Amino acid sequence: MQRRERLLDAALRVYGTRGYHSTTVKAVCDAAGLTERYFYESFPNGEALFLALYRDVSVKALERIRIAGESAGKDPAAQARAMLAAYYTNLPDSPGCSRVYVVEAFTVSPAAREIWKFWRASLGDLFARAWGRGGTQASPELRTAVAGAITQIAIDWIEDGFSRPVQSVIDTAMQIASVLQTAKPALVEFSRRPKTA
Repeated sequence: MQRRERLLDAALRVYGTRGYHSTTVKAVCDAAGLTERYFYESFPNGEALFLALYRDVSVKALERIRIAGESAGKDPAAQARAMLAAYYTNLPDSPGCSRVYVVEAFTVSPAAREIWKFWRASLGDLFARAWGRGGTQASPELRTAVAGAITQIAIDWIEDGFSRPVQSVIDTAMQIASVLQTAKPALVEFSRRPKTA
């Protein structure tokens, strides 16, 4: 394994247990079995390492969710449920990874928040496409709101130690995701009208 990949792998493990703000560059290097000299050959600082890790983890998560939806057939509800299952069932299986891209990212830096916002918008777009014609009419604000609620459910579940059964979590999120199914074009057009005096 190349040094950069070793550092990313170590960071995922260490951030996942200690959190980003409680982790030093030295701690990541110790976990990777490398000296700090090798760290700085790959990354200028700890934030750069986190951003590289976060991009990698979030892109893989979105791809996994997209594939799950496409593999679920043509029924919009089945696609949405499959995507939610792909999202939530992976969280307890990879708690460190979950903490990185669901919980930690928003608190790290403005650059990390921008990636988090992109993740949220992309997630909303995936669910809007799953609902087909109705969902595609949903405004960007509604898509983002739905994705934000789905993500907040994940945050609460992670912080609660995954105490609720995953099917219960999926059922709750499905109620939120289904809002996109009933989005009406008229509502979108109304939101775009200029305000009158």
